[in-house]
Parts: sequence; structure tokens; C-alpha cells
Amino acid sequence: MYPMAPAAAESAAAAAAIGGMEKATDRFHVMDFHHSDLSTGNTAHASRLLRSRSGSLSFLFTAPYAPHVADSATTSSLPSFSADAARRFTGTHGLAVRAVAVRVADAAESFVASVDAGARPAFASTDLGHGFGFAEVELAGDSVLRFVSYPDGTEVSFLPGFQDVVSSGAPDFGLTRFDHVDVNIPELAPVAANVAGFTGFHKFWEFTADDVCPEESGVNGVVIANNSENVLLSLLEPVLGTKLRSHVETFLDHHGGPGIQHLAMTSHDILGALRKIRARSSMGAGPSREIRGPGATCKEEP
Repeated sequence: MYPMAPAAAESAAAAAAIGGMEKATDRFHVMDFHHSDLSTGNTAHASRLLRSRSGSLSFLFTAPYAPHVADSATTSSLPSFSADAARRFTGTHGLAVRAVAVRVADAAESFVASVDAGARPAFASTDLGHGFGFAEVELAGDSVLRFVSYPDGTEVSFLPGFQDVVSSGAPDFGLTRFDHVDVNIPELAPVAANVAGFTGFHKFWEFTADDVCPEESGVNGVVIANNSENVLLSLLEPVLGTKLRSHVETFLDHHGGPGIQHLAMTSHDILGALRKIRARSSMGAGPSREIRGPGATCKEEP
């Protein structure tokens, strides 16, 4: 079990820890979320990118080859990839998100600035060629924040060593980009202070169990953002001892500790996107909910 967190006290502590950070405090120039392209031909792992037709939304899926192949591999399209680490990650957490990548102006400078400000290094900055830089720092648990930099107008569509694959006829659900990344942690204040400290992100929003549906369970949270507010990290902790277990408490138990609980995406027509998804798949796409404002009540879309 995780330590009991009062409904508002921990959120207030986290907010206080980053409360002095206003806009224009980024420690590096963040340009956008970045997960991209698909890979063939390396001897360590297989990777495939799924990309939205409506915008910059991209998901990169990666898995190691069999041990007798991957363990003797001499090439990898992802410089930080380790077959042993990938197996340990999935063995502990199952199918889960390990890396959230952001495009930055300079990956090496972002890595140094973050580590100097308290980030724990996960993979030192490296030059991939063609003007590409790559580095990682720890985010929460076994998840990492990945820095990728590359020149505007590059002819390399993702990272050097990846190949393009033309896919025709894929549906367009109208999903355009990541809105925020949701990170679940047992204790909010120290993690919020650390991540805000090494990124320089400012407080975008905060909430407590009183603001979130349903009433019988609760979470406290702080959302931090870069200067342009196009990269948002939502940090949530569970409030324990409530009538129902919150989704954060459930995630921490079943994920095996802190990590990335969900990736939120934007759409110009969210209900239309849900209808298209439900028409093609029985997985996911549950009822939509609103977070309450003052005096409002919980609402669901059937």
C-alpha cells in the first residue's frame, strides 16, 4: 500500500513547491511532443510507428528480438535501447509506456540543463548524425523523458536508421496531437517539485479530490507546462481510504509502481472521434467525463 494522502494537503504542498515558477522559466527550448517513424533492418529490436493523418500525433511501438539474436546485436535504431532492460520493463509493468519524447532545440544542452537542475540521467546525450541529438532523463519510476533535436527542413523523417513505410487507406479519427501526458505517482509533492525544477515548467493547473468525479474516490494533481503550453505533464497521486479505489491507486497496484497512466489526445470533434473508434473496435472508448467546475455535477456521455 501507499502512504495516506489528505485530499488537499498534498496537492497544496506540490503547488507550493512549484508555485514560484511562472512562465518563461523553461530550462530548455521545448518545441513539441515527438514520437515517430518505423524501423526495419536492425538486429536488436523491431519498431513500428503509428501516426495520425490529422496532425503530429505519433506512437512508436518497440519490442526486442529473441535473446539469442538481440543479446548479440551490434546495431540498434534507438541508441538507448537495451533488450535486457526492455524485457525487465515488460516483465514488471506489462504493456506500458516507457518514454515520452519531446522535440527540443538542442538535446545535449537540454540534458545538461536538466541534470544540473536535479534530473537523474537515464541516457547521456549522443549525436546520431544528420544534425540529430538524443538523450533521456528519468521521469517517474521506470519511465523516462526523452529529448530529441533535429534541424528544421531535415529530409530524415524520424531518426537516422529508420525507414519510411507508405500506408494507404488507413482511417482518420480526427486525433491531432497530444494534449497531455498523465503520470501517476504515490506521493505528489516531491515528484512535482523535482520535475518542475529540472524542466523549469510552470504550474498550469491544480486540483484535488473535491474537483474530480466520482465523489466516492479521489486524486490530487498538478499539471505543469512549458512556456508555450503545448507540452503538458499531469502528475497525479491517489487519495487512499475512500469508498472506491481511484484509477490512480488501481494503476499503481497493477502497473507495479509509478509510471505513465494515459496519453490524452486532442480532437476538433471528440464525440465524433469516439463514435468512429467504437465502430471499428470493441476495445476502449468508454464514456466521456467532465471534470467539475464550482457548483457543477458529474456528467457522462453514453
